[in-house]
Amino acid sequence: MSTEEFVTITIIEKLKKNGWNILCYDFPQSGTGFSLKQNNSSSKNLNIVIPDVVAEKNGVGVLFENKDRFFLADFDKVEKLRTTDEYSNSLKLLFGGDIPVIMGYGIAFPHVKGQIEKAKLHFRKIDFLVTVSPQRELVDYYNPKNIAF
Repeated sequence: MSTEEFVTITIIEKLKKNGWNILCYDFPQSGTGFSLKQNNSSSKNLNIVIPDVVAEKNGVGVLFENKDRFFLADFDKVEKLRTTDEYSNSLKLLFGGDIPVIMGYGIAFPHVKGQIEKAKLHFRKIDFLVTVSPQRELVDYYNPKNIAF
C-alpha cells in the first residue's frame, strides 16, 4: 500500500505540472504546514487544522487532506472546514486576503477499491476524492465541482 508521503508528493507534483500554485504543504508528522486556527479560539493549539496541501489556480482554491487509507475523522474534519466559517480568518490569511470564490475541500489516498467503497458513504462531507495509483496517476474519483487538478 502507498504511504501518505507518496500521496502528498504525487499530489504536489501533479498540481505543479498543471499550473497550480502550491501555497503550503505538510508532510506526515512534520508540523511544517500552515495552521488553520478557529476564529474565536482562545487556546493557541486547540482545534487547529493543518491541511496536507493547499493550492490555488485562476481563483480556485483547494485543500487536500491526504492519507494512506480511508479515515472517517478526516472526512469529518473536511466537512467542518467546508460547511462552517470557523476558520475563515486563517483561510483569508493563507490565501492573501480573500478566500477564493470556488473552494474545494477534499481527500486523497491510494487507489484501493475497498477504501473507495468506504469513502462513498461519506461523499456528502467533501468536495472531492482524488485517488493516487501506484503509477503516480491521479484518479478524479468524486468531483462534482469539476475542479481540474
